[in-house]
Amino acid sequence: MLSKLLLAGLAVILSFSDASAGEIGEYKDAPSTPFFDENDKATTLGAFKGKVLLVNFWATWCVPCVSEMPALEELQKELGDKGLEVLAISQDFKGLEAVKKFYTRNRIQGLKAYSDKKGKLYGQFNGKGLPFSVFISREGKVLSLLTGEIDWHSPAMKGFIKDLL
Repeated sequence: MLSKLLLAGLAVILSFSDASAGEIGEYKDAPSTPFFDENDKATTLGAFKGKVLLVNFWATWCVPCVSEMPALEELQKELGDKGLEVLAISQDFKGLEAVKKFYTRNRIQGLKAYSDKKGKLYGQFNGKGLPFSVFISREGKVLSLLTGEIDWHSPAMKGFIKDLL
């Protein structure tokens, strides 16, 4: 049932965005490659097991990434208490310094600052551009890969996410 729902959801996602879905075949475990939290402490996706993850790889210099940030912040505020965790993981070479300045300048308060200092986690997903988003199940399985700017406000996307919760 879940796999049919996910396939239908991906079709819906692709119908209203410029994104393209990556081919993942069987659902694989999310990689355990570390990334860094706002205190520059290493963490992994496994630390968030039990939550549905929306991992968004982005950069402060990426125009479509920047335009997605307010919607991602709203998703976190709206659905965080229902089990969604939005992880906006920066690909900026200057790491957390660049992210914190960006968050302050743009009044982003509902998302935690994360950095993938050398793009190692991003590389584990074979990302092909930014923004790049990954949905991961509560059990830590990779559900879908999306490249490109997404309309996170669309009813179809919100319905897809709520179905995952």
